[in-house]
Amino acid sequence: KFKKTIAMAHDMVQNGKAWELMPRDLVRSLYTAQRFLSLADQNSIEQMFPSRTFRGPLWKFSKIKLPMFVVMGENDKYFDYSVLEHVKRLTTETISRRFAAKIIPEAGHSFEGKEEELAREITEWIITLA
Repeated sequence: KFKKTIAMAHDMVQNGKAWELMPRDLVRSLYTAQRFLSLADQNSIEQMFPSRTFRGPLWKFSKIKLPMFVVMGENDKYFDYSVLEHVKRLTTETISRRFAAKIIPEAGHSFEGKEEELAREITEWIITLA
């Protein structure tokens, strides 16, 4: 069913319907065809992480050599296992010589209510690049 859903999304994109919603009986969340492919299709140019399970190979992420700062909220519910495990995995998979990661305590996926802390962490990291 998953491969069929990806094929349908590709058809939608090719037929000029990239920004139309995927059928709800196939995709539980409200995703356009383009957004669904960015998350689900391993061959998508947007695919950085292997869907939300994060268990597949990090074939694009592991090629990035530029400085990277990954910030995650401690209470992000979009992952199938802990944010700490994600950060550990990214730390071991990166080839960037200037990789850093930060978990914002009590923050969710959108960092709502933690925007100032997020901005401060990003600013401090940018300063380290100078």
